[in-house]
Amino acid sequence: MKTSLIIAMSGTLLFSIAIYIILSIYNKFFVASHLKDAKLYKESLNSPSDTEEAIRSFIIKNRIK
Repeated sequence: MKTSLIIAMSGTLLFSIAIYIILSIYNKFFVASHLKDAKLYKESLNSPSDTEEAIRSFIIKNRIK
């Protein structure tokens, strides 16, 4: 009973680490290269303080290059 729990937890840990590594590599090589502007990526979590800033941010993020 105890060994099967250890095996299950080890498998979960192993696959969690594998998924983390795979997604990190995917993000680094495939997603980051398609970003329009690296500065926008870092500022994407900042909330706009007013309506004007929200509209300006929306237009900048959705511009066509």
